[in-house]
Amino acid sequence: MRRQYFAHGSVAGRALSRGAHGPVFGEDLAWATGITANWVVNAWLASPTHRAVLLRPGFRRVGVGYSFGTFIGHGGAGVVTADFAGR
Repeated sequence: MRRQYFAHGSVAGRALSRGAHGPVFGEDLAWATGITANWVVNAWLASPTHRAVLLRPGFRRVGVGYSFGTFIGHGGAGVVTADFAGR
């Protein structure tokens, strides 16, 4: 949110630098105005690629982050990231 940037980047690199153990890593991102937890989870479950990350049986660790403010010109926006690690 601070950098007005929305992309996956180096998911494994970030996770490893924070002490997570793989060897497999995943990430789901979402942003919207008026965002709610239900909206995010439903949107991820409706997307085959996001759903696969959420339901991957080998993931044992998850980190979730949320930021609220103005994002790319949209006030009242929320940005959510969920990072996963496991096998």
